[in-house]
Amino acid sequence: MRSLNDTLAQLLEHAEGCGLPAGESVPLYSALGKVLAHAVHSPLDVPAYDNSQMDGYAGVAVEMNNALEPMLVSQRIPAGHAGDPLTPG
Repeated sequence: MRSLNDTLAQLLEHAEGCGLPAGESVPLYSALGKVLAHAVHSPLDVPAYDNSQMDGYAGVAVEMNNALEPMLVSQRIPAGHAGDPLTPG
């Protein structure tokens, strides 16, 4: 049986030449389906305080041909409240 260090060294040796493509820069609208090559960190906190009034957005999946296109906001739901079910359109 191999030790953990020997196994890890062998795996890393094979992984170094795996031939992953180099990173590329693409416009945001062309990035759908791509994977980040490096971590992205914001230079500032958003929001700038510890209380967020909105958790996110929801959309009807069958209507979202391109998730980056602007969507109509049908309701605003404050944190801690339940909204109405989403309807088509």
